[in-house]
Amino acid sequence: YLTPEFMANEPGLGPSPDYQTCQQQNGNPATGAACGNTHSAKLIPGTKFIWVTDEYFICPYGHGRVVDASDPYNMKLISHFLLPENTDCTKTYTRRTPSTHLGNMRDGILHLAWYGAGVRAIDLRDPYHPKFKGFFTYNDTGGGAETYDVIFGPKDGFMYASDSFEGVRVLKYKGK
Repeated sequence: YLTPEFMANEPGLGPSPDYQTCQQQNGNPATGAACGNTHSAKLIPGTKFIWVTDEYFICPYGHGRVVDASDPYNMKLISHFLLPENTDCTKTYTRRTPSTHLGNMRDGILHLAWYGAGVRAIDLRDPYHPKFKGFFTYNDTGGGAETYDVIFGPKDGFMYASDSFEGVRVLKYKGK
């Protein structure tokens, strides 16, 4: 998942917002540089797949991806997960745009901080076909302010969503 070749022709989205700048700074093709906005990557427990979050703060905003990492020398992108907000460039947000950030998985469900879009639950049990399972929002614009991370607590079902502007919220996922 080294992004220069991949990001140059993102299906349906075009190049990463900073791709041209990266090419100017590192040559074309960009040598020794990843020109995407990858923020985090974590293994989907019990699989050969990793979920990756990309952080773009201009439209189209960062979204999630799943990568087959079974061959570390030839990793392959197998799916994307976008919200409608990721490509709606007309909406305004209180503090941050709807870009993916940090999260954790439980029982095949990724609970992901999505900055200005709050918390999203995504079913990754079939990593080729991620499915939206639910959400939590908490401000006037229908999202989050700066939703930063989601972690699981010591009691079953409870999780904590941190916000770098508005503190911590205690949540419980009731879906399946």
